[in-house]
Amino acid sequence: MSGSNYLSRTFSTPTNANIWTMSVWIKPNSESSYMFSPNTDNGHSNFSMSFNAMNMFAYSNSGTTYWWLTPTAVYRDPNGWYHVVVAYDSPQATASNRVKMYVNGTQVTSFSQADYPAQNTGQYYNTAVQHLIGRRGYSTDYGFTGSLTHMYFVDGQALTPSSFGETDATTGIWKPKAYTGTYGTNGFFLKFENGGSLGTDSSGNGNNWTVNGTLIQTVDTPSNVFATLNALCQGSSSTFSNGNLKTLTSGAVYNSSSSTLGVNKGKWYWEAKLPSSSLNYVMYGIISEESISTAKNSDGMTNFKTTYSKIAYGNEFRYNTTGGAYAADTYGSVDAVNDVIGIGLDLDNNFIYFRKNGTWQNSGVPTSGATGTGGKSIVAGLTYFPFVIVYDNSISLNFGNGYFGSTAITSPNSDGAGLGKFQYAVPSGYYALCTKNINVYG
Repeated sequence: MSGSNYLSRTFSTPTNANIWTMSVWIKPNSESSYMFSPNTDNGHSNFSMSFNAMNMFAYSNSGTTYWWLTPTAVYRDPNGWYHVVVAYDSPQATASNRVKMYVNGTQVTSFSQADYPAQNTGQYYNTAVQHLIGRRGYSTDYGFTGSLTHMYFVDGQALTPSSFGETDATTGIWKPKAYTGTYGTNGFFLKFENGGSLGTDSSGNGNNWTVNGTLIQTVDTPSNVFATLNALCQGSSSTFSNGNLKTLTSGAVYNSSSSTLGVNKGKWYWEAKLPSSSLNYVMYGIISEESISTAKNSDGMTNFKTTYSKIAYGNEFRYNTTGGAYAADTYGSVDAVNDVIGIGLDLDNNFIYFRKNGTWQNSGVPTSGATGTGGKSIVAGLTYFPFVIVYDNSISLNFGNGYFGSTAITSPNSDGAGLGKFQYAVPSGYYALCTKNINVYG
């Protein structure tokens, strides 16, 4: 979502404006963003459940009167989904009982800022005004740029996380479960499972939301997390978008990022789409875990190639297409704007293969095994991460979510496990980078 891409619905007169519960699974982006807001402006205006640059998230409501909770803890795992529950119960006599926040099943009790509502006040949420998901009410800035799933709103009850989640008996991990109670007048349940109608309410209330702009449905879920670009390994001048699957760098500096998931065995496939204008200063490939900590920025590609010799390159970087200071790699043919690059990483035989618009470069055969026909040899015994570098340019990644930026791929292809959505057929024995596949094949 972004400030122009969001969901909207005007609430009815509530069952009880002073008592309600919000439960949602959230995978945040690296940007400050607002997730849920009443659309009202009383002159001070900041009514939102929000994230603050991934360092913390706050549930805030400010105006002539306000309440505001900011946890002391930080929640910065860019690969993780967080289950957040906020239970609002302003009739409570004790101020700290009027709003309770829970993360992954545990109540948050330490706050850097804790201002509670006055007793028996509702303050805009769950009142008969328009509510927004994906942006704040009075401004389109700071639109939500992460991912959401299983979003519940219960009107008239203050509930605990056990209504929406449970601990897995085998793994000990907090996981979603279906809510079975009543919802009240304004209650809703958004699964986001129908890509053609993402605002569909599954509570039985018929409280459907209107889709504004373009929303993207992801295959990434709390039960199967797909790789994205890693916001904790991000160049200082780069901006991530589209669920951390597109990176843009502005200005005269090299910025790079690895993915959130790395592997040291098995066979893996992902795709990249090159920018629609100049290919100058765009590079894609892999990087070893040993090199990541010093690879965020570089003052020149010659230095980068010399220093980080464990990076595998295809015909990925362009200064220009006819030579110059940083000539094109000789592997395969020259890239062009809008090319879709497929990358096959064989860590059982230690080769990497690059594909351009469906054709494996250098007559590569990613299923050739130990012979590595047409592949590029890589150093054995290391953990590798997908890796990109851009300089005043952009690149989009598809680890199986089925989009390049905000554009859906055509004729999606899944891997041998039936997971992921890719532009081109996944070679036999190769898999999407996601937690389910790594548990089985990695």
